Amino acid sequence: MRTAHLLRRTFCSLAVLAATANAQVVISQVYGAGGNSGATLTNDYVELFNRGNSSVSLTDMSLQYASATGTGNFGATATQLVTLSGSIAAGQYYLVKLAGGAVGSALPTEDASGTIAMAAGAGKVALVTGTTSLGCNGGSTPCDSAALARVVDLVGYGSANYFEGAAAAPTISATTAAFRAASGCTDTNVNSADFSTGTPVPRNSSTALHVCGVNGPVSISTATVLTDATQGIAYSQQLVAAGGSGSFTWSVVSGLPASGIDLSASGLVSGTPTAPTTVNFTARASDSGDSSNFAEKAFSLTINSNVPTCTVTQNIWQIQGSTATSAYAGQSVVTRGIVTARKSNGFFLQAPAPGDGDSATSDGVFVFTSSAPPVAAAVGNDVCVAATVQEFSPSTDPNSPPVTELSSSPVVTLMSAGNALPPAVTITSADTLVNTLDNLEKYEGMRVQIPSLTAVAPTQGSVSEANATSTSNGVFYGVVTGVDRPFREAGVQLPDPLPSGASCCVPRFDANPERIRVDSDGQSGGSVLDVTTGATITGLVGVLDYAFRTYTILPDPGSNPGVSGNISATPVADPAANETTVGGLNVERFFDTVNDPSVSDVALTATAFNNRLNKLSLLIRNVMKAPDIVGVVEMENLSTLQAVAEKLNADTVAASLPNPNYQAYLVEGNDIGGIDVGFLVKSSKVNVVDVTQFGKDTTYVDPGTNQPALLNDRPPLVLRATVTKAGSSTALPITVIANHLRSLNGVDDPADGARVRAKRAAQAEYLANLVQARLTTNPNENILLLGDFNAFSVNDGYVDLMGTIKGTPTPASQVVLASSDLVNPDLSELEDTLPAAGRYSYSFDGNAQSLDHMLVTSTLLPRVNRFAIAHVDADFPEVYRNDPNRPERLSDHDGEVAYISLPDTLDVTADCHVVTSGFVHSRLTNLDSAAITVKNKSGATIHGPVYVFFDGLPSGVTLANATGYLDGTPYLLVSATDLPNNDKASAAMRISNTGSSRISFTTRVVAGSL
Repeated sequence: MRTAHLLRRTFCSLAVLAATANAQVVISQVYGAGGNSGATLTNDYVELFNRGNSSVSLTDMSLQYASATGTGNFGATATQLVTLSGSIAAGQYYLVKLAGGAVGSALPTEDASGTIAMAAGAGKVALVTGTTSLGCNGGSTPCDSAALARVVDLVGYGSANYFEGAAAAPTISATTAAFRAASGCTDTNVNSADFSTGTPVPRNSSTALHVCGVNGPVSISTATVLTDATQGIAYSQQLVAAGGSGSFTWSVVSGLPASGIDLSASGLVSGTPTAPTTVNFTARASDSGDSSNFAEKAFSLTINSNVPTCTVTQNIWQIQGSTATSAYAGQSVVTRGIVTARKSNGFFLQAPAPGDGDSATSDGVFVFTSSAPPVAAAVGNDVCVAATVQEFSPSTDPNSPPVTELSSSPVVTLMSAGNALPPAVTITSADTLVNTLDNLEKYEGMRVQIPSLTAVAPTQGSVSEANATSTSNGVFYGVVTGVDRPFREAGVQLPDPLPSGASCCVPRFDANPERIRVDSDGQSGGSVLDVTTGATITGLVGVLDYAFRTYTILPDPGSNPGVSGNISATPVADPAANETTVGGLNVERFFDTVNDPSVSDVALTATAFNNRLNKLSLLIRNVMKAPDIVGVVEMENLSTLQAVAEKLNADTVAASLPNPNYQAYLVEGNDIGGIDVGFLVKSSKVNVVDVTQFGKDTTYVDPGTNQPALLNDRPPLVLRATVTKAGSSTALPITVIANHLRSLNGVDDPADGARVRAKRAAQAEYLANLVQARLTTNPNENILLLGDFNAFSVNDGYVDLMGTIKGTPTPASQVVLASSDLVNPDLSELEDTLPAAGRYSYSFDGNAQSLDHMLVTSTLLPRVNRFAIAHVDADFPEVYRNDPNRPERLSDHDGEVAYISLPDTLDVTADCHVVTSGFVHSRLTNLDSAAITVKNKSGATIHGPVYVFFDGLPSGVTLANATGYLDGTPYLLVSATDLPNNDKASAAMRISNTGSSRISFTTRVVAGSL
């Protein structure tokens, strides 16, 4: 065993390991591509060899692996360490079987096994004493003296940064292993000198002993008939000898070189065959230490022709046809074409130009291989494919239009290599604006190009909630530049069937077939493009696939499309001094760091939680401009919302601005995922009257069971408040209702859709009835509804949620589950005040849409000066989630802000003399009429307009001709202009008295803007 010291030195940025003594047990062979595409063997392996003259116990020894240049340590995990056992005799081999796959031949019986998955070309393997990790990797974490003392043998191969001697062992591959010279006997402590590559030949403890230094006669063990070669394809096979000193020099006796094949001194038969033939040759293996000790053997190598025959039964364009489905579906076919692109589960095949010359039939098709496509299906290869035609729709989306594929274990035969790819067909706006789902069927599977594409939805990705990070998947949506951005339209999406019993005239959404999906790394070797909405992508060239109900371009690797015009979030406008702002925002599953066992939440790391707090603070303060009231959706609990409030307050003060003193309000609901609705309220400006949750225990009848079921997962939360402009004598009362209704998921499900539709309709009706009940009690209540309604601005064809809530339900003939008109007067959708291009808060599969809404009563609508959507999330790629110092992509929903005018008045009651004339009763109108006169006795002009409020009217007594109401109190305009000193202004008043009370009231005079 290696007992001498180990020397670490560094040169050319490599950590190098050398030794002054040689190990008795060494690593004699390494193979790391087991089971990979084109692999010779199914499993990785490491072969050990006892080059000494006595047996060695392997007890308390282990084999440890580390990547070539990574930061992980040797044996850091159970999948990087194999514990050894038994013993290894002098001259005996010991085979350790490691991780593998499905490709290749099986290994001989192993002597030990583990789950190490070595890299195919480069890595580091150490034989060490002890069964715990070395705790180092020789690169980013150097090995100290204690670790070095445990190293028995080390092999760094390929680009490894840690190895014995001056350089690493050679790079290996799917068809080559690294061999220690002299059948394992050579150990100069220089990996590059001790190892060469050759065809993998794993040896185990049953292999004949090879005792080093015992110079028996040399013998050649390789079979006489070598593995066949193929014309034009690189070939190699290692010849193996035994005996002698264990180190051999190979030479040709006769027959080579021939037809591009030759033999190296290391015994490697290799080359690229030039012609089909049989090469017969004789090779000699001489003992490197005694040239008189040699063996000779005759070999035969058959070189097969590389011009196989292909009897085509159908050309690709015949298979595709001119319709959406193939006439040959379910039939076996043989076809031929050029491989234009590879994916992880198949490849694209296209007929050479000009195909059939028919623009209605595609010349390309996808060949589904399930796993990695065969080596023969390299891009540019002309191949013959025998397969079965199928029309494929995903099992998860059976209603999806199918894509024509060749499948059922296709047989692929190489005809020739290095062919030019068919030219790409240009997709034009006219192609995409054909309003059918199969508008690009004529190009399906073909190489296409779009000179200029405009992104209409950003690059997607996968989210790690616990870490608040994302990984891009390279997928985004666009349209040919010049085509309008697609929006979700009314109706049930085509081609989904309508539920049984649906009404006659339910509208159908055409799915916006002008959309183009781009999977930027969809081809093997492709690179991710991360883009925002509005970006321009130029030079887009690749194959046309079909996925997620959308024609999808897979860009060619190395084509490097240009990207320009990525955008950033644009803040909404600052509010005016006489405005209050109300915002709404879905913060997307905003959880804390604690795992709540009562719900299915996610516990964030402390870093992730703080990062989300920072992004949300930036979004609310800088993009939404710190609304006075913020309705928050998908917040875990009150303590988490309080943490948000504290962060907002602290960051505002840190920015040298007055403390807004945001306060948090949240009441837990019923959601099994642990998310609720709540409010953030600026206590510095807003006076909260009360916050009340409604409908927590309300039920509806589940049509699947005919039993009551809980209705509101996230019950509506009602905030009543007053807001007063600084210096004004009059406050504005406002009621804000925060909502988060049930999602659309499953609305079309054949089994569960009826329940989903019934629940969505019942929630909308509950909310409509809640609003109507409040308006019945107080017709002048200023109500604003906000939140994530999980409903489009248009009728989705199943349930018209927004129409029901607004009081404008879709007629029963145009929706699967209709509702009655429950609200009068109707509510107004503030989004309708925006230009059409800005009416969205969400993006799904490239369709801009609104799931978030603000609705107001007719009494509040005149006070809404403007409305804005803070486009800060829906237009931005998922990877922006990773940056805590930018506001974009906190969530997948945009925020909304309403700007509401506040009264700006002075109470001038003390400066005025108010006189009411005697009442005159009219039997015709049943009203009591009088004149009210206001005289300015202040000594100065009162700036108008001037109003008189009538406080304390008894029950049944109302001001029939009121100019308006504020907080339930009627008022009359007595002067629209200034009222000079000692001047009077009068107005007629008409009182309705439906009870027996005496008409009485107290007048209050205010001047200014209401």
